[in-house]
Amino acid sequence: IDFPQFLALVAFRSHDLFISMFRNQIGGHIPSTLGELINLAYLQLKVNNFEGTIPNDLSKMTKLRTLELH
Repeated sequence: IDFPQFLALVAFRSHDLFISMFRNQIGGHIPSTLGELINLAYLQLKVNNFEGTIPNDLSKMTKLRTLELH
């Protein structure tokens, strides 16, 4: 399963509060569709190969308390 397919699987669920994709060698840009996960409280994307800027759509994630990118 690739990253966009994973997001499609997760996006329809309303109670996803925690996602960790730590050290998965995911590359490219951080998808703006992550912003659709409005109930997410914790998102861990560190130790991957992301590039570019943080999408503005992540500001829709009003319940997000922790975002780990380093």
